[in-house]
Amino acid sequence: MRQAVAVVLAGLLLGVGGALPQAHAKKPPKVPAGAHKAIEAYLEADAQAEPKALKKAVKALKGKGDVAVEALRTLPPLTKARRGTKHDQTFESGGRTFVYSIRLPKGYDGKRRFPVLVLPDHGAVSAEAGIGFWEQDARVEDYVLFRPVIVKHQEDRKIFPDGQFLAVGQAVAAVMHDALVHLRLHYAVDPERFRMTGLSQAGHYTWYYAMSFPDSFAAIVPESAGGPAVRFTAGLAAGNLKDLRTRILHHPDDQITPFSDAKSLYDKLKALGAAVELIQYKDEDYPGEPFPKRHPGPHHLRLKHVFDFAPDATRIVATSFTRQQRFAQQGREGRWLLPTRTKDEGPRMVTCTNDDGTLSTNVEGARYLVGPDEIEAKQTFKVGRKKVRPKLDVETLLRHFKATGDRGRLVAAEIEVPAD
Repeated sequence: MRQAVAVVLAGLLLGVGGALPQAHAKKPPKVPAGAHKAIEAYLEADAQAEPKALKKAVKALKGKGDVAVEALRTLPPLTKARRGTKHDQTFESGGRTFVYSIRLPKGYDGKRRFPVLVLPDHGAVSAEAGIGFWEQDARVEDYVLFRPVIVKHQEDRKIFPDGQFLAVGQAVAAVMHDALVHLRLHYAVDPERFRMTGLSQAGHYTWYYAMSFPDSFAAIVPESAGGPAVRFTAGLAAGNLKDLRTRILHHPDDQITPFSDAKSLYDKLKALGAAVELIQYKDEDYPGEPFPKRHPGPHHLRLKHVFDFAPDATRIVATSFTRQQRFAQQGREGRWLLPTRTKDEGPRMVTCTNDDGTLSTNVEGARYLVGPDEIEAKQTFKVGRKKVRPKLDVETLLRHFKATGDRGRLVAAEIEVPAD
């Protein structure tokens, strides 16, 4: 029932798939000739060329908000790619170039938007093996597979110069953020249906990325992930994951990654009312003898448990929440934008609410990110004693889209909300 409601809300509020929201069914405005190319030029412009490119894009859209929204929802992917597996593709993050592997299914044509299976990399697993494992199952053709190579470099001090565990984790997550932006902009993917799974070290980063960017994912399947890395990150911020569908895979006698950490996260998420499952492997699940130290679980069941799990799940982008903000890569939370944390600041619990248009928060400098649908519906917001009816700003729309590539979470205006 919960997911059915989420699907309805996603369709009504976000206009998923390039169409205007069903609640406002009407003929979409015509996108002027050259508008898409002007937007593409802005999206690909470097910092120096960006201001001029932004002005040209606004001009090409004639400064009209409804036209700009339609143009972004119908914007073709920046990369004209064909189906198949591609390795050593590149994206930029923090002034450095990283590579990724991507597998586009047989039905990929750049028009239909596919769900995504995000695969955090494991330092000991090659790109070919990381993608090739999933090709054993025919259901791979239902997904775009995306595997950016980030964790492999975590001990390279030229790339991540601060060797401290928490600092490296934050830096790795910041690169994943940029990888996801690149993916949304360059390929025909459905941002409402990003799923993620990882095993062992990649399982830790499945927890970590989801904790950092919970509004980017609909479901996660971490496997055989435990130990201090999980305990001190996701274990302390489990509340951030309450809106995700989660399936945890682990052998109770795993001697490398403690089962107790998986069970602890399951219990915390269950107590929060999250849709979470814990599947415990048994020795007889293996086709022969179990792996040494019961790590990891049987590979054939990994395929089953990932592909069978909530295939129609869609993400929930919260307007109201309480979350723990611990790290610098966090900040865009649901429909809110919060000030970036610095390494000198400790963790904080943040509460942001939209109660029938009444906005409140406990964070100084927070902004509510107004969606085009809310402006189209002439939504009035209450901030303290003031009433605000925002207007759509085309530059704001384009800037936020370049920052996220997320056509399902468009931002048409910002409202600053003082801390309570």
